[in-house]
Amino acid sequence: MEKLDSRGGLKRCANGIRYDICNWTTDGENADDLCISCRMNQMVPDLNRPQNIFLWARMESAKRRLIYTLLRLGIYIPTKKDDPQEGLAFEIASTLLNSSVTTGHLNGIITMNLEEADDTYRQINRQMLGETKR
Repeated sequence: MEKLDSRGGLKRCANGIRYDICNWTTDGENADDLCISCRMNQMVPDLNRPQNIFLWARMESAKRRLIYTLLRLGIYIPTKKDDPQEGLAFEIASTLLNSSVTTGHLNGIITMNLEEADDTYRQINRQMLGETKR
């Protein structure tokens, strides 16, 4: 695994190395090669479709902004793996493969529709649902 800082033992998140979708690091001593934000994923879209990687990158960018803001405010939220009762997890699923996917949350698991990362899809969906904002 690539080291970024030999003094601190940091390494790039594996999703950054493999898919170029994450720019965070993780502790080189950590057995998990994913950063705190990517470790919160319970489900990611089918990465055999190049469009999914593009949309997933947009989702991950927004998710990292959220996680970063919470951490800067001093709010640490464990992953579901670390704390099944109080932790947070994300499921990023595509409606193209499963039309029943809806964005929502339940017991600390946030489900996001991958296609919502596409501006055009999001606006069409917003209008179809009669929403004034999304």
